Amino acid sequence: MEHSELVQEMVLLEKLTAQERLKHAKRQRQQQLKNLARREASARNSTTISSTITNGTMTSISNNTVTKSIRTKTFLVQFPENIVLLEGK
Repeated sequence: MEHSELVQEMVLLEKLTAQERLKHAKRQRQQQLKNLARREASARNSTTISSTITNGTMTSISNNTVTKSIRTKTFLVQFPENIVLLEGK
């Protein structure tokens, strides 16, 4: 949903009672779950199953074939030595 749509919707939601807002939120969540299921189904049918970048190497798995391509790393941001960057999971 676009930002402008959300702002317009908030104006309407302010006028609703708490019970009506709850019903609206439940309907909206059901729609989100339907959209997620549709995206997951289309992702399963696509040719590329997954793609990851690790240590500058891009790995793509598609149709039971693993392909790797080397990407060059360029560091555009430099930090002082007392700052340590941790990798997320």
